[in-house]
Amino acid sequence: MDIAFFAVAAVVGILVFVGILSPMLQSMKGILNKVDPLRKYEKLLFEKERLLENLSDLELDHSLKKMDDDVYRDLKAQTLAEAAQIYSNIEAFEKENPLLKAIEKDLASLDRQS
Repeated sequence: MDIAFFAVAAVVGILVFVGILSPMLQSMKGILNKVDPLRKYEKLLFEKERLLENLSDLELDHSLKKMDDDVYRDLKAQTLAEAAQIYSNIEAFEKENPLLKAIEKDLASLDRQS
């Protein structure tokens, strides 16, 4: 009988615990869904910066004769194609989330001021 009591008490305890946690977890899910677009946008902007730096490095390396013309043309074409896709993704994302573009502009102006 003691085992049955503890089993019932454990089940009741678990149900109460789940009942308390479930609304909290739903609340957290809502918060995470709002953060995900920001993370996606941040990744797109980071990728854009990375590709622009790659293009700049390619230009420098080519001007210093660190690579031949064929390799330079191939790498530049590949990087430009990737950049075009990222720019397209950013543009589409900004159309879906216009406030993010406004935030990005504000952050950029803050960076220029400091």
